[in-house]
Amino acid sequence: MPLSSSNTQENIIGNIDLETPIYRIFSRQRFLELIKSKKNTLVKPSMWDDPFENAFLQCTAIMDDGQEVSLEDLRGKWYGQCWTTEKETDAMWRIYSQNKDGVRVKTTVKKIFHPLWYTYINTHGKSSCFMGKVEYKRRKEIEMSIEKSHAQNIILGKTSMAETLLIKRKEFDHEKEVRILFQDIIHKGASKIHQYDIDLNDTLDEITADPRATLEEVEMLGEFINLLGIKAPFNQSDLYSFQPKKIKFAPDGQQLPIKHI
Repeated sequence: MPLSSSNTQENIIGNIDLETPIYRIFSRQRFLELIKSKKNTLVKPSMWDDPFENAFLQCTAIMDDGQEVSLEDLRGKWYGQCWTTEKETDAMWRIYSQNKDGVRVKTTVKKIFHPLWYTYINTHGKSSCFMGKVEYKRRKEIEMSIEKSHAQNIILGKTSMAETLLIKRKEFDHEKEVRILFQDIIHKGASKIHQYDIDLNDTLDEITADPRATLEEVEMLGEFINLLGIKAPFNQSDLYSFQPKKIKFAPDGQQLPIKHI
């Protein structure tokens, strides 16, 4: 069954189209694990660095009758993975490829969401799989939203828990994040990670090596990709490439335009 806006509209959160190109920088080790296992790996939001991630579900809910209820069971069932609509920035390479060995992959919202959706729609239901655009808010806005939240609406599913995982502080808005989210209602988050099968040749549109990687490293990576039969175009980012030019200086006293030669 093809993925279309009609049968997944409720599960695509925010102003984002299914055909939107998205990108993710993996460490070389994680990328090699991806292409060898042919499984995409989601992690629990508690593993994300920012303490404001998953802020809503870290709280204790106070019911109308004054009873305090931990949201830990709800929180533990969720897994996610972060992507971006930003093709390339200096900051993204430096943050997510600190060892200068990162690999950026390009896909679309549809291609990464499709395998998850059709793997679990029949067993876990529509409330298990989401893809959404992160909304960036100031710290005070997030705190006020939490204070005004009605616990029962979250617990009873009247407010989408997925939406609470798509809020991040304004300081991170340069990342332009899109997140894929999964709620494991059967195993209830027993594992720290969740993996699902993907067809690499159907999913990956482009593979790009770190701009700071050596020529030898890039060639070895390219050979390994070819060996595994991956057809996505492979290249190295030219973000830092620079070819010095020769310029011609005018004789003393003359005003001549500088031309590249």
